[in-house]
Amino acid sequence: QEIADYYNKHPNQFKQLASVDVDYVVLTPAMAAKTDTTVTDAELKQAYDQFVERQNKDVKADVKHILITTETRGAAEAEKLASDVYSKIQAGMSFADAAAQYSEDPGSKASGGLVEGYEKGVFGEAFDQAVTASKGVVSQPVKTNFGYHIITAQGAAMTVPSFDAEKERLKAEVIKSKTANAYSDLVNGLNELVVDSDALDVVSQELKTAQVQSLKAVGLGTTDPVLADPAVKAKLFNEDVKNGDRNASSNIQLANGNTVWIKVREYHPAGVQPLAKATAKVKD
Repeated sequence: QEIADYYNKHPNQFKQLASVDVDYVVLTPAMAAKTDTTVTDAELKQAYDQFVERQNKDVKADVKHILITTETRGAAEAEKLASDVYSKIQAGMSFADAAAQYSEDPGSKASGGLVEGYEKGVFGEAFDQAVTASKGVVSQPVKTNFGYHIITAQGAAMTVPSFDAEKERLKAEVIKSKTANAYSDLVNGLNELVVDSDALDVVSQELKTAQVQSLKAVGLGTTDPVLADPAVKAKLFNEDVKNGDRNASSNIQLANGNTVWIKVREYHPAGVQPLAKATAKVKD
C-alpha cells in the first residue's frame, strides 16, 4: 500500500521516454565468402568500353545560337528575319559575324553566339533537339518560347585515355564490383530467410560470425553504433511498431556499408511507467 500511495502521489518521478527492447544481427562485407578476383580479358574490354562511353557522354558540346526575338515584332516577321540570317550564313557569312550583327541575346552575341554553360531544358525541347542534330552544321531557324534560334554545336575536343593506361584501374573496379555483387546476393538470400521465418537466428545459422544481439530500453538518444543509425531508428520507432508490429524487419543498409536486421520484442511508450516497472524505484 505504501508503494502504491507513493507512486500515485509522485507520478512525475516515474516518467519515461519511448523505448524498445530489440534483437538485432549485423552482417558486414568481411563476413561474406571471398569473391573470385579473376578478371577476364572480356570483362576488362567491357569495362573499358563503358568507361569510354561515359567519357564521351560527359563531354558538353559548345553550343552557339543567334536569337531573333518576337518581343518587338510579330512571329511571321521574326521567322522571315531568322531565315534571312540563315541564308546569309549559308552564303558565306561567318556565324560569329552574324551573331554580332543580328542576335538579340545580349549574353552571347559578343562571343560569337556561345551559350555559356549550356544545359538541356533551358530553352526547351525543340532547342535541345536542334543542338543534337546540328553538331558540325548550322540549323535552320528553330522556334521556341523565346523566338527563333539559328543553332550550331561542336563537341568539345577530348582525349580518352588508352586501354593500357586504364587497365589496372579498371581491373580494380571490376573486382570491387564483383565483391559488391556477391555481398548483395548474400544479403538478398539471407533477407528471404529472415522474412520467411520471422527470425534473426537464421543469419547466425548461415554465418557463425554473425551473432544476434539483444538490448533493452533503447531510446531515440541511443549511442549504440548500430541502433543509432538514422535508418534503424526510423524502423524502431515507426507507427507500425507503436501499433504492435513485432515482425523481423527486412534488411536495413547502414551508413557504413554494413547490413542489419532488427526485431522489436517490446515497445515502451512515452509517459509514466506502469507501477510494476516502477516498484523497485519506489522502494528505494
